[in-house]
Amino acid sequence: MSKLISIFVILTPAVVFFTGHQLLVWLAIINAASYLIIGLTIPNLIARSSMTKFKFEIEQMEQDGATDQEIEEAFDEEIVITDEDRMAVPQWLYYLSLFHVISAVFLLVVGWVS
Repeated sequence: MSKLISIFVILTPAVVFFTGHQLLVWLAIINAASYLIIGLTIPNLIARSSMTKFKFEIEQMEQDGATDQEIEEAFDEEIVITDEDRMAVPQWLYYLSLFHVISAVFLLVVGWVS
C-alpha cells in the first residue's frame, strides 16, 4: 500500500466535504475506512505466513535436539519475508484494495462535477 495512495484515499472525504454532497462524503468515509482495514490486513497475513514458517523451524530444531542456546540464537536472527509469504495473501484482497482507490477517484470526480 503506497503512502501516497493511502493519503489520497484518506483525504478524499475531506475534499468531497467541501463540495456539499453529504451522501458522497459518507461514501468516501466508508471507502477510506474499508481501505485502511484492508491495508492493515494484507501485511498481517504476510507476517502470519512468515511467522508460521519460523515457528515450524523452531519446532524442528527442538525435535532435532537443539540446545537452548541454539534456539535462542535462532530467535535473534531476522525473519525474512519471502515471495511465498506474499503469495499467502488472497489475490482478491489486492483487487479489493484497487477497487477502493478507483472508488475514491470516482467520488472526487462526481463530487466536483455535480
